[in-house]
Amino acid sequence: MRQLKAKSSNQIERISAPMRGTHPARSRIKNKSFFSTEALLDRFSFANVKPKQNQTERIRAKRNRSQVLSWFIAATLIALTVAIAVSVAFGLPQKLYISTKDRLILFSGQVGLDVRDVFVEGRKNASLDIVMSAVQVATKTPILLYDIEAIRDNLLKIDWIKTAIVQRRLPNLLYIRIIEREPIALWQQKGKHLLVDKEGVVIKSPIREVFSTLPLVAGINAPAHTPKLVELLHKFPTVMKHLTAMIRIRERRWDLTLDKTIVIKLPEEGLEDALARLSKLIDARKIIADDVLSVDLRLPKQVIMRLTPEAAVRVKIRGKEKV
Repeated sequence: MRQLKAKSSNQIERISAPMRGTHPARSRIKNKSFFSTEALLDRFSFANVKPKQNQTERIRAKRNRSQVLSWFIAATLIALTVAIAVSVAFGLPQKLYISTKDRLILFSGQVGLDVRDVFVEGRKNASLDIVMSAVQVATKTPILLYDIEAIRDNLLKIDWIKTAIVQRRLPNLLYIRIIEREPIALWQQKGKHLLVDKEGVVIKSPIREVFSTLPLVAGINAPAHTPKLVELLHKFPTVMKHLTAMIRIRERRWDLTLDKTIVIKLPEEGLEDALARLSKLIDARKIIADDVLSVDLRLPKQVIMRLTPEAAVRVKIRGKEKV
């Protein structure tokens, strides 16, 4: 059908070609008003509607287009999923992330965020060379390059270091604060001496001379039980003054050595009461290094002393003189 062509404001020209299945074409041109009843009926007439068969074909074609679009979207999603899986399998996102991160870190160093000073606080006994070897930081390198947690973990591997704090203090300072272990005894094992701290941890580093006067500890698993005994001994300064060694007996109880010669046998239970009795004996000068070999305090209400031969003779003589 050809397009309608207006001739004037109130007249239109309509030329229709014959079509199969429709009304015959009008053979003449009708002049009628645009708003006339005949014109309205003509515009809204069902004679111009395409056959029902054409509507079915359009619906079928629309469905076909929808199916093709759905298959296209599904295929695209599958392809994207496969592409992502392959890229992840080959580590492409990680490589891109690492590459970008390295470039940013390098750039940060170039603009002034580089290491110029390393400040270590709290170090007394740990070797500075060992500490710096654990830190592994070089000057004039990007300060963001270093893993703070990794540095801390390396520091904690040093025997002397109990805790460590590592901080970046931008732009140029790496701050390290360490808390060292506090030795309380020397563990004697297989002819070697190792330091034992307040938590029963063995420090395998070389012993400095300042710690050579600490009391000795001996026996299987003695370091683990040493802190509790030393804590009790600090309540009795008189005993601590004469203390030379602490020996763990059969992993059950302790023997103390006073003044390098006197052996004190302590009980498994009631340890604090036994130490209180021992302190009173020392204060009363009942225990003298030249006279006493051992003191047995394992019985709650009894003290058994073993004297030196010379002291035993003197005791016998004094006994006869009293008689």
